[in-house]
Formats: sequence, structure tokens, C-alpha cells
Amino acid sequence: MSYQQILQTLTGLGLLLFSLRFLSEALGDSLNRVLRPWLNRALSRPFNCLLLGMGLTTLVQASSITVLTSMGLLNAFVISLEQAFLLVLGASLGTTIKAWLFTRLLQTHAGALLVGVCSIALLFVHHKRIRDYLQMAMAIGFAFLGLQMLATSLGQWVLDKAFLGYFSNQQALGISGEAFAILIGLALTMMVQSSSTVVFLLLQLASQDSLGFAPGTALILGANLGTTFQPLLASIEYSKNVRRLAFGYFLIKAAGVMACLLFFSLFLRGVDRLIPGIPTGENLVYHLAGSHFLFNLLTVGASYLLMPFCLRLLYFLIPGTAGPQNLFLYPVVRRMLRQSPDKTLFEVEEQLQNLMRLTLDLADRALQIMHQPEAFKNRKSERESHFQLLREGLYELLVPLSRSSSDRDKRAKIQANLNQLQACHLVYQKADHLHDELWQGISLHGFQLPAELKDLMPELQKSYHGVWLHYFGKGPALSEFETLENLCLRLEERYLTCHLDTRSEAAFYAWMHHLLAELKELLRLTQQLMHLGPTNTAP
Repeated sequence: MSYQQILQTLTGLGLLLFSLRFLSEALGDSLNRVLRPWLNRALSRPFNCLLLGMGLTTLVQASSITVLTSMGLLNAFVISLEQAFLLVLGASLGTTIKAWLFTRLLQTHAGALLVGVCSIALLFVHHKRIRDYLQMAMAIGFAFLGLQMLATSLGQWVLDKAFLGYFSNQQALGISGEAFAILIGLALTMMVQSSSTVVFLLLQLASQDSLGFAPGTALILGANLGTTFQPLLASIEYSKNVRRLAFGYFLIKAAGVMACLLFFSLFLRGVDRLIPGIPTGENLVYHLAGSHFLFNLLTVGASYLLMPFCLRLLYFLIPGTAGPQNLFLYPVVRRMLRQSPDKTLFEVEEQLQNLMRLTLDLADRALQIMHQPEAFKNRKSERESHFQLLREGLYELLVPLSRSSSDRDKRAKIQANLNQLQACHLVYQKADHLHDELWQGISLHGFQLPAELKDLMPELQKSYHGVWLHYFGKGPALSEFETLENLCLRLEERYLTCHLDTRSEAAFYAWMHHLLAELKELLRLTQQLMHLGPTNTAP
């Protein structure tokens, strides 16, 4: 492999990983709220999820794009794990029919077209919602470009006739040879990062009578398994639900490949029944395409029927942190709650209270550290994992409920809970940023707040805590916010009276400036949360 091919491979892989992060960011708060109602209607039934996944894959000419998009939607809590799982199943089925509906030209230029058009449009479009849509489309375009660069750089190197010469003109391999062919197909797809490229090459070789029916089928099975490693790699840095989805995608393909390997001759006879004729010449191409279709049809059908078991297995293999915080996250409990919307809403309100307490605790601890640095123990805490588990669990309850409820009052209540959940997450994130900023300044650089600023922090902490007490009880009091605003102004005035005596203090004053900015933003986001309305249960 040449130096240029290595650079192109690394660039393609980087674009692919960047596209998922960019897509998750594009699916931000505003677009999240816009997409969720539409997706709730479009994905209201399991069969609709299958059709949408199949249609998207047929349209964009790459099942990997559909899988990565599902991971991004799941990571942004726009859809649930069950919906994402069904979208992935639909993508597996859609990848078998896409080549018959669209030309290769669209697949080749889709990425460049999306990135080019969207980037130019972003220069002239200033409407936030339209910009969000353009950024989402551009993220998908980056994924196309990454896949195309990987296929271009590695395709000519690994997908050469000489590389597959071992399988030329062989009609039977035996179970060891079939397993070896599956591994070769898996390795080729992992290197090219496109099962379609491998399948198209195998069909081309079959049309030239350079590949037998049994070896070609085994290589196609390996290609189907190899396409699952890309989502596995991309899911490493994301939430457990995203990792569950990627691992579930791998499991259903691996189970299907193992079953076909054990009953390989029976599988070949099934393809013969599906595609009549002798598998030679042009008819061999149809037989290999039929094996690709039959494998995905069987795996999708079995996974659809066994979906509850598959999801329970994923929660068992990738569990959450043990503890009372996440007992309601177990699928069996969620299924029981879904039978009664009233009980679900009651459970949501109870767990939302726990989420609020975790948010208050983190913000209160950060304010305490500002005037009592000795209260700082660890940068990381179990509270962060508990918060994420609660947040994921609440979305898992609310998203299905929002599409199944027909009562207008209940829908309004569900939407209010979703708004509170999103606002609470923003406050928690800002408190976490403030906590990290304090950790960097105090633990890494040894900074301390000046005494004139420390004197105001106990009063500010008390007022901030009072805001939350009013919220849990009878609603936010305007006087508390006025007190907080006055205290922030006094902090800024005292900060401005500090003089920069030496250049060595520049880092300290920059840290102080950023710290006060984070504090003001925390108070602003808290005020937004308070205006959404008080909860029903006192702490």
C-alpha cells in the first residue's frame, strides 16, 4: 500500500467518525424538538420502522449511513432503542434491493453533492431551523465521503482477482473452506468499509465465471458480518444505548452467519428454490444476489419476531450501573408501565424529581467549592452515571408514550415533561462545566478565589438553593432571582477591581473571567428551568 493510500484511508476513517459526532451535534435541542413529533408519527408502529429503514437505505445507497444515522438519533434521544433497532433491521433488508433501483453514479457522488450544496447554502441561510437541517444533511454527506475514500483507497488493494484466486472455479469447499471464505469476506469488508463494494465485485467475478456458487455465497455471508464492525467502532465513545444498538447489529448478523454455516447446504438449496435454474453463467449472478437477499430476509425476520428477547439480551450484556436509580430502566418494568399511561406518568414525575435533585446537588457542590476548595474531592462522580441512566430511562418511557396517547391533556403533560427533562439536562451540563473549570484551576494550577469574592459565595449559594426550594414547593419567586442577579453584579464589580500586577497572573485572571461567565450561564439556564413550572412532589 502506497503512502497516498494510507493517508486517504486515515482521512476516510476520520471523516466517518467525525460524521457521527457532527450528526449528533446537528440533532441539537431545537431540531430534536422538531424531529421527535414527526418521527413519533412515522415510527408509530414497528412495521413502519422496518419500512423507513429499508426505504432510507434504498434511497441513500448505503446501509451504513442508515445505521450511523440511527445511532445519531438514538444518541440525541430523538428515538428509542427499540425504534433504532427496527430501523437497523430495515437497513439490512434495504441493502439487498438498492442496487436494482439506483445507479452507481448516485452512490459515487452523493457525499460530495451533499457537502458542497449544504456548505454553500450555510453561507446564505440564517434561519436557525433550516441551518440545523442543512448541518444534518452535511453530516450524512461527510459519512458518504468517508466511505467513498475508504473504498477507493483500499478497494484496488484488497479486491483484486488474484486475492480471490483461491476460490476461483471451486464449487464445493467443505465446512472449513466455507468458514475460511466467510473470514475472507469479513476481512475484505472491514478493510473496504462497504459490504456493497464487496458484493458488487463478487457479482462481477461471477458474471465472468471466476467464482463458484458455494464460495461466492460464503464470501457474501462474511461481507454481511464485516459491515457491522464500522458501527461498533463508531459507538465506543457514545452512550450505552448506542453501544447496545451497535452490538445488537453485530449479534444478529453473527448469529445468522453461524446458522447458515452450520446448515450451509440447506441454505444453498433454499437459494435454488428462490432463484430457479442452474447456478452457472448469468444465472449465477442472480443466485448470489438471491443468497444475499435470503440471508438478510431470514435474519431480519427472526430478529423481528425475537425482538423482546434480543433487547433483554442487550441490556444483560451491556448493563447499567447497579442501584436503585435505574431499576425502572429494565425492559420488563418498562413494558409493564406501558400498559398503564397514568402509572407511567407517575413514574416519570418521580424519576424527574430524582433528576432534579442530582442537578441541584452538582450545582450546589460547585458553588460550595468556590468558597470552600477543601470540599473538592474527586473530579468524577457516580452522580454523572446516575444522571445519564435516569435521563435515558425517562426518554425510554416518554417517547413511546408520546406516540401512543390520544388524550390531549396527557399529550400536553408529556410534552411538558420532555421540556423539563431537556432544560434540566442543560442545567446539569453547565453545572458540570463549572465543576470541571474549578477542578482545572484548583487542582491543576493551584488557583484560589480572592477573599473579596469568596465572601459573597455563601450568600449566593444560599440564594441559589432557595430558588430550588421555591421550585419544589410553590414555584419560583422573583425576589430570589433578583437577589442572584444583584450578587452576580457585585461579583463582577469586585472582579474588575482586581489589578493585573504581573504577567504570571494572566492565566489566573483568564480563569476567573471564564469562571464567572460559566456561573452567569448556570443561573440563566436555571431560571429557564424554573419558568417551565414547578413539579408536584416536594423534595
